[in-house]
Amino acid sequence: MSSTRSSKRSPSSESFTCRVCRKTIASESSYKRHERYCRKRLVSPAPPRRKSCLACIRAKCRCDSGIPACGPCDRKGRSCVYSLDTLGSREGGPIVAARSSTRLPVSGYLTASSSSTNTREHSQSASLIGGASLNSDLPSLRTLSKVSRTSTSESIVGDTWGDDLATDQSRGQPSLGLHPPPSSQLLRPRIQKLARAELVSNLITQMLCSYPEKRLDEVSYPPFFHHSTIQRSAKSTPLNNPIAICQELAQNYASDASRTDPAFWNSIAAEQERIYTNRSSFDKWTNMDSAQALTIYLLMAASSGEPVLNQYPSIPITLLYTLGSLFGELNVTHPGFSASATNRRPSWRDWIFAESKLRTAAMYFIFAMCFDVQFGIPCDRPEDYAFGDVDLPAAKVQWEAEDEMAWEREMDLVEAGREKDGDDGGEKEEMRLKYGDLVRYNKQVCGKGGRDDLEEGLARRIEKWQREVDEFGILVSLCGTMA
Repeated sequence: MSSTRSSKRSPSSESFTCRVCRKTIASESSYKRHERYCRKRLVSPAPPRRKSCLACIRAKCRCDSGIPACGPCDRKGRSCVYSLDTLGSREGGPIVAARSSTRLPVSGYLTASSSSTNTREHSQSASLIGGASLNSDLPSLRTLSKVSRTSTSESIVGDTWGDDLATDQSRGQPSLGLHPPPSSQLLRPRIQKLARAELVSNLITQMLCSYPEKRLDEVSYPPFFHHSTIQRSAKSTPLNNPIAICQELAQNYASDASRTDPAFWNSIAAEQERIYTNRSSFDKWTNMDSAQALTIYLLMAASSGEPVLNQYPSIPITLLYTLGSLFGELNVTHPGFSASATNRRPSWRDWIFAESKLRTAAMYFIFAMCFDVQFGIPCDRPEDYAFGDVDLPAAKVQWEAEDEMAWEREMDLVEAGREKDGDDGGEKEEMRLKYGDLVRYNKQVCGKGGRDDLEEGLARRIEKWQREVDEFGILVSLCGTMA
C-alpha cells in the first residue's frame, strides 16, 4: 500500500506550458489553474500599486503619487524623485526624476543600472528611456528597430545609446546615461507649417482615427490589414494571437466609456508587455500581426486625446519602442520595405507578407507626419530607413484578390503591361515606384514649369498607379502633398 501511495505522489515526466505566459508547469491541474489565472489577468490586469516618492518617504508624509510631481513636493517646491524599487517593488532599479519646476513626465530621465535583471523590467524600462532631441521631422523605423533582445534595462539603454555611452567611456568619464526628456507632446497632433498642409493633415488624422473603430472582422478592417490576416486569426487560438486580442480590445474601444477605463489601458499595456517579452520566439507572421496590432493601439491612444495621454504617459513610449523592436526582428530575415526585391515572381503568401510589411511601415510614417512620435531616439543617421525608401502600395485588384488564382491573373496583367510602360524605348520595368518617386512627381507638378517640367516616364507611371489605388493608396497620395 505504501508503494502505491508513493507512486501516486511521484511527479509525471510530462510538463505543460502556459499558452499565455509560456511558463512551464509540471502538474496538469496546476497548469489549468495557472492558465485560467493568466487568461483572466490578460483581459483585466491587476491595478498597479501606488507608491510614494523618495522625498515623501524621508519626510514620512502622505504622497499622492502624482505625475510628474506629487502634490506635497509641488507645494513645497522640492525635487520629486521616484525610483523603480518604490514604483514597481523592484530591487536595484534606476532612479527616475521629475522636477516640479519643469513639469517633466516620469519618463524624463533615466540612470542605467547594471543590477536590474527582473524579467518584467524591460517593458517598464522602455517607458523610461530618455534621449536627445530628434533633429529629423520623421523618425526612422530602422533606428526604432535597434533595440535589445534581452530583458535588462541596461541592455535597452546600451543598445539605444551605444554611441553616446562608448564616447563617454573613451574619454575616461563615467557614463551616467542621462539624456534630455522626450517630447511632452507625444502622440499629440503636429502643427504643420503651411495652412494647406494643416488641412491635409486634419483629413488624414480623421482617416487614421477611424481605423480603431472598425470591428476588425471580415467585413470591416483597416486597409493595411490583408483579408487573410483576419481569416488566419479566426482559425487560430485566441489566447496568444495578437490580432484576436486586438479584435476583442477594438470591440471594447467602440464603447466611449471604455476609452477612459483603466482596465482597458491596463489590458493594452499587458498585451504590449507580452509581445515585447516573446517577440524573439515569434515567427514572421506573428511578428507582423503584432506590429499591426500595436499600430492599432497607437491609433487608439492618439485618438483618445489628452485624458488618456496625461493619465498613461508611458503607454505611447512602450508601444513605439516595442513596434520598433518588432521591425528589428522582421528586418533580420526580411530587410527593407519593398515587395519587388527580386526579378522572379514571389509566392502569394510571400507577396502578402512583403506587402503587409511595407503597408505597416507606411502607416508608421504617415502617423509620424500627423502626430508627434519624438520620444528620445535619434533618427537622422544616414543608414536609417526613411519614408522615401518604402514602396508605394500595390493596386486595389492585387491587394483585394480573393484567392491565389485571382492574384496570379492580376500579376499576369501587371507583367504584360510593363513592356509598354517602360521609361526607355519600351524596356521592361522591374522596380516598383517608391514614396520618394511620388514626392518628386508632386514637386515637379507644383514647380514653376508646371507639367512641362515633368519626367515623362515618371509621370505616366505615377498617374497609372493613382488610377489603380485602394483606400490606403489614397491616404499615401494625400501624404505626398504634405512633403
